[in-house]
Amino acid sequence: YYYKDTEGNWTSGVGHLENKNKDIFKNTAIINGEEVAVDSGGNRIMIDEDKVNKQYDKDLQTAYKDAREVFGNDFLRLPQEVKNVLTSLSFNLGKSKLLKYRRMKESVENFDKESWVDNNGNLRDGGIAGIAQELIYTNYDKDPNKISPRFKQTGDRTSREITYMLQPAPKSMPTLEPITPTPQQQYEAARMNRPPLT
Repeated sequence: YYYKDTEGNWTSGVGHLENKNKDIFKNTAIINGEEVAVDSGGNRIMIDEDKVNKQYDKDLQTAYKDAREVFGNDFLRLPQEVKNVLTSLSFNLGKSKLLKYRRMKESVENFDKESWVDNNGNLRDGGIAGIAQELIYTNYDKDPNKISPRFKQTGDRTSREITYMLQPAPKSMPTLEPITPTPQQQYEAARMNRPPLT
């Protein structure tokens, strides 16, 4: 359905910004604390799930391409979980805002270094620590305790992204076949008038 995101932009499906179809937003209502577009009967205007999935795939491809352009060839050598998070950041911010994360670009360039000294003589953290600092703080060098406005707004999501970079979700476990009861177990189950153990 069509809804306003946290920044007040009309959005549909999975975070797709809606710049067209202005007529859809003539009637709105607050449903479950969220401003949504409604029809004349006050019901949410729903979107076909197939359309939502196609738009999400397209937006995700654009976000990946934008992250790749912003971070250059260094992006390709990052661990997959870090690429996923930077793509997510690109998806949520857009390329123009992502370009403002200059220190993050330095951290990606120096990802394999725990720390390094930049061109201005400042000591920088490398890898995930450097990326996380710019996600959380306004200006870590000048005021390391000042949380950024973006983190105040998206702290839960950002915390999960940082955790994911540090400890990616485990691969799915193989499905185990059920254990076939032995003849003795089947006999005992029948004798006790209960289903056999599986």
